[in-house]
Amino acid sequence: MFGRRPNPELELVVRPTFNFVAGGKSVDLEFAISAENRGRGIGQGAYLGIHADDGGGLKYHPVFPEDWGKLPSVADRWLVFTDALRFPPGSEIKLVRMIVRIEPSVTADLKLRLHLGVVAGSGDEKQIDLYASTMDFVHEHLVTLPKQPSANQRAVIDAIYDKLVEDETSRGRRYLTIPSQN
Repeated sequence: MFGRRPNPELELVVRPTFNFVAGGKSVDLEFAISAENRGRGIGQGAYLGIHADDGGGLKYHPVFPEDWGKLPSVADRWLVFTDALRFPPGSEIKLVRMIVRIEPSVTADLKLRLHLGVVAGSGDEKQIDLYASTMDFVHEHLVTLPKQPSANQRAVIDAIYDKLVEDETSRGRRYLTIPSQN
């Protein structure tokens, strides 16, 4: 009745994880993409745009929940929307899993552009840029791990997370949320 209505303020959160078979030929780097509402209003009516170019040893594949509708788009671009999700203040809601298959001898930088919007609120944009040398580093270190889990695996994965942070830092911005290393 008095003053302005509280609005949602959605921010993209991107967490990298790995899926690999030790000794395999390729590695899947998975980005769990979610939205955190830092505003005071409830968000609804969201859309998400993703742009990623296949090639150079990288193949992108998004996995959307069932409640997302897809709009027609060109190759290597996905535009989806949903009215089914609600974003209460302080919540973090999973949006999509973006799987990037890394094959031997990567020649292209990983470039993943994300655009999130919400009705009557503010959205977010993120661009994830990782060097081809970083992708080669991930591939090389994960496929050479032993098939049985060991302390060595944890050390290698921690080294890969460190490499991802180093890559971000060299570009002068942070865009990934790295899991805490125990």
